[in-house]
Amino acid sequence: MPDTPELAKELNHVLRAKPPWRSWNVTECGLSPVGRSIVTLDELEARVKKIGLQRAQFLMCLTCWNTARWYTTWEHNPVRVYARDFDAQYSPRASLLRRELEALGALYRAHAAEFEEIMAAMDNPEVDDLHKARQRKQGRQGRRGQR
Repeated sequence: MPDTPELAKELNHVLRAKPPWRSWNVTECGLSPVGRSIVTLDELEARVKKIGLQRAQFLMCLTCWNTARWYTTWEHNPVRVYARDFDAQYSPRASLLRRELEALGALYRAHAAEFEEIMAAMDNPEVDDLHKARQRKQGRQGRRGQR
């Protein structure tokens, strides 16, 4: 039987969802994705539909499998993505989270008027996310239309 590092390279892993401003990638199990077989959440969902839950699970890193089931993408629910970092208040990610929140505060101070316009557009019941709010501000509708 292969040792754990070799086995980890053979199994499929899922990239952890992240805020759009983060440049680094890490798998759900905490490994670097370099040299590993990676699937997206959408690919994993399609695989489950195609070959079934148990067969799909057999091909996956168990940690990635278990955590990917409970989390989502930034586009679908940014609160859930960011909440994972709030749970890690005593880990190295806590320092990163603090710096990001300070940077977001600085960006707000530098662009308060634009922020308030976007928030006002998002308060409109027809607009339910930031992307749509920006499109509304620019006076156009996205390729996918209103969802």
